[in-house]
Amino acid sequence: MDSQHHSLLSGLKILVVDDNDDACKLVSLILELHCAEVTTVYSVSSALEQFEKGQPDLIISDIAMPGEDGYSLIRKVRARSDQGKHLPVIAMTAYSLAGSQREILAAGFQRCLSKPVEPEQLISAIVELIFGQEEVQQLAPRTFC
Repeated sequence: MDSQHHSLLSGLKILVVDDNDDACKLVSLILELHCAEVTTVYSVSSALEQFEKGQPDLIISDIAMPGEDGYSLIRKVRARSDQGKHLPVIAMTAYSLAGSQREILAAGFQRCLSKPVEPEQLISAIVELIFGQEEVQQLAPRTFC
């Protein structure tokens, strides 16, 4: 394998927002195996606190959370600053994507993934958003640090 792909996500600061502890652990494990710096939180309010402490390079958020949901998070992030307006954000949902994907993308998310998330889909979505489609095509099947 080409060594540049071993740590393609190295140094990327990724904020994972999900009220489900198991989902957070799974996504964090996948990202950490690819050398990303991961912060996990369980609510929109905690996500906004983390965002203010230091803006991540990317946010991955569940859509359906108690209280405020992923739609509320994306609206608040986009309203925060110029950087927030352009920050890559990936939605995760356990619901069927058939009808809701258009709504999710229209809300300001750039990608939507079904839960449970497949590691290859997650890494490909991140690489495409951060580095572009060409890098996705060059990804080796397993790219661990």
